Amino acid sequence: APRPAPAVRGRRQASAHPAEASLPMLAGRLLYRAGRTAEALAALRTALTLDRSGAVTLALRDLLRQDGQGTRSADPGELEARNELLLLALRHRAAGVPCRRCGVEAPAPAWRCRACGALGGPV
Repeated sequence: APRPAPAVRGRRQASAHPAEASLPMLAGRLLYRAGRTAEALAALRTALTLDRSGAVTLALRDLLRQDGQGTRSADPGELEARNELLLLALRHRAAGVPCRRCGVEAPAPAWRCRACGALGGPV
């Protein structure tokens, strides 16, 4: 039997584990790539509400920021929904990302820790 499309598989996984924020995030990214923007934004909103650690919030901020740099044209309704989601992501509290070596938290993932200089620090 043929395998379902990645967006369908992502949605099935997300519904099987409702308390996990990373699965709706993944489903949202896959749906967005498949051109199903309304469903993608709904999945990303769900991921944001489930995020307790802040990791999904930080990833969502980066994703929406990159997407807003004109890589894809959007109709006004889609643009409004995307901007609303970005504002929610910016308001959502996200804990700092701790360095694996020294434990100092950074506001976002970085290649090098500002405190101890370790490569791959706050990731």
